[in-house]
Amino acid sequence: SHFCSYEEEKPLRGSGKDALPTYDALAQMEYLDMVLNESLRLYPAAGRLERMCKKDVEISGVFIPKRTLVIVPTFSLHRDLDLWPEPEEFRPESKKNEDSINPYTYMPFGTGPRNCLGMRFAIMNMKLALVRVLEELLLPTLQRNTGQRENFLHSVLLMFF
Repeated sequence: SHFCSYEEEKPLRGSGKDALPTYDALAQMEYLDMVLNESLRLYPAAGRLERMCKKDVEISGVFIPKRTLVIVPTFSLHRDLDLWPEPEEFRPESKKNEDSINPYTYMPFGTGPRNCLGMRFAIMNMKLALVRVLEELLLPTLQRNTGQRENFLHSVLLMFF
């Protein structure tokens, strides 16, 4: 038996009793993406980013001389009331339309040519960890009550699409 994530009937898990969700299945979990993005907005991996200015530059009337350390406060940007409605609230649905988010106001892994090289790997591992935690915490309770592991897993995994 397997769980289906989309029309082509691709399995959500590899084969075997303790198989992990597949890469494709994790990539298709849209709500899980929103939960993860919102979590990273509230609790970015790096509270600030630092860059050394390579040359003299003026940005919006502010002169920044060469070799000046420029600090970008990601934690503060991610909670700025001018940039986010209700910035202290956990609202995963607010990340549904990611195209409308300015990439310079949401940067949990940095942005541009010096963003985190391991970003995709880290995101996939966080998704996998979250799915496994949900299974481990919620399955025993459900199994005691109904004994229907597969229906539960199907429901939990589908809620992230």
